[in-house]
Order: sequence, then structure tokens, then C-alpha cells
Amino acid sequence: MAHLPYQKWPSEEFWIYHDFKRRDNYGWLENSESIAQVIVNILDENGDPVADMCEGATMDGTKALVKLKGGEAGHEYSIQFLITTSTGQEFEDRVALGIKE
Repeated sequence: MAHLPYQKWPSEEFWIYHDFKRRDNYGWLENSESIAQVIVNILDENGDPVADMCEGATMDGTKALVKLKGGEAGHEYSIQFLITTSTGQEFEDRVALGIKE
């Protein structure tokens, strides 16, 4: 399996965060803007949602947080983040997730 931003064993459960504000203050969010709503989906290789691989999606300022769990060994997924900001902007980002064998 090639290097992916996130990798886990099928039995692992842990929290990750995805920051929509870069350290250099560039990126999606303005200086005083924060995440007002977040939806997180796990998508399979076909782009279809996979049930029961994430829970507890929440936000903390400019970060979207979610607990990852499960997954089929040897498969790759996408973590889809859909956010609405405090000023009404809407953004989507996806990050690769690999399940170790």
C-alpha cells in the first residue's frame, strides 16, 4: 500500500482532525472565520458512502474532527469533509485512508 495521509488497522478506533486553516494563514477560512457545521463521510473506491466507519463528527474552531473505525483490510477509502463556515461559505475536501493488511 502506497503512503497515504491516514492508515489504520481494521481493529483500530481513533480520532483525527482536518484543519481548514493553514499555518501560514492561507487556505479556505478567513482569520475570524470558523466551522459552524461539519459532515464527514467515508467513501469507497467507487465513491459510495460506507456505513459504520466513522462517528462523532464535530468541529473545534477551524478543525473538523471525526473518530475513524473499522474498514476492510487492504482497501483504500476517502474521508470526505463537508463544512459550512460561520460566514456561510461551504467547502469540501477529501483525504485518503488506507486499511492495513
